[in-house]
Amino acid sequence: MKNLTLLLVILGALYGASYQQFRHFNIDMPKGSSDAHSYVAMSHGDYEVTPIHRYRVIIPFLAGALQRPLGALISDPYEVDKLSFYMVNFMVIGLTAVLLYLFHIRLGFRDEIALLGVLLFVCSRIVIITTATPLVDSLYYLAIVGLLYLVQTRNLYLLCAMLPLMVLVKETFLPIILLPFMVADFRKVPYLTSVIVSVLVFIGWRMALGEGSDVDSSASLYGIVERHVQQILFHLKRSFTLSGLHDWQNGFSFMLILSMLGIYRDLNNDVRVVPSYLLWLIPLGIGYGLLSGNMGRMLFTAFVPLYTYALIVIDAMLSQLPKPLPNKEPPHE
Repeated sequence: MKNLTLLLVILGALYGASYQQFRHFNIDMPKGSSDAHSYVAMSHGDYEVTPIHRYRVIIPFLAGALQRPLGALISDPYEVDKLSFYMVNFMVIGLTAVLLYLFHIRLGFRDEIALLGVLLFVCSRIVIITTATPLVDSLYYLAIVGLLYLVQTRNLYLLCAMLPLMVLVKETFLPIILLPFMVADFRKVPYLTSVIVSVLVFIGWRMALGEGSDVDSSASLYGIVERHVQQILFHLKRSFTLSGLHDWQNGFSFMLILSMLGIYRDLNNDVRVVPSYLLWLIPLGIGYGLLSGNMGRMLFTAFVPLYTYALIVIDAMLSQLPKPLPNKEPPHE
């Protein structure tokens, strides 16, 4: 009963937070979610899209598989496209939220604090957009928290089996597969072999799909990285403007302040709550943000440690609140 209640709370919060974004999203006018054009086309079997998008096939494939049965119930193809992605992303983010809850339980947080962390996650602007629009980042977040949970539970062989699939979710996941090497239980031949196989799968997958016809070389992964490297100084300067500072907290809002306080508190404790391998996601997310110029979205790569650090502060503050006095009134007759 407890597990069912937790699941209903999580899914209810996710549905309540994301539905309006889904209902009013316009594929023809996606604003900040312009990548949606590529993924909708891919769900229809058209992979002649921007090269950086064409390899992220799992979410578009699953959405495409839903479009035929949904088309039998809904006459508007525009709504079918929207709903198919919403259903897939909703399920993936829901699973991500459950794993995040279990991860925080493994770190030693109380049930109510772990649940609060999940609610902060599903109500994030980044997660709402990811769930409610035709994007593929939901699987990226699932892969991140899935890897971290398997490391924390020391499930070496399941992680080894899953890793070659995880690297296909997004190219930014590739450096994350090195984090388990910081844990002694994963500095073993099976995990090293899995990493090598995963890198070969990643390369082979991109070679098999190619870059499409008539594609400008500047739109390739190499071209995009090269262009971003040339602009990194500009991105760094912008990050200290009002617009840049707003971008920093885009996915976390004021929770980022609590995260910084949590980092200070945890690093100065004799016994740390956050393992060292988890901490390294933060500089990685910042690096992605400075490289791409999209700090708000890319910093969310570090959502697990940043929410964990915020929970440390919240838990400490709530633990200091006075306990309610027992009710000494006699029971009513």
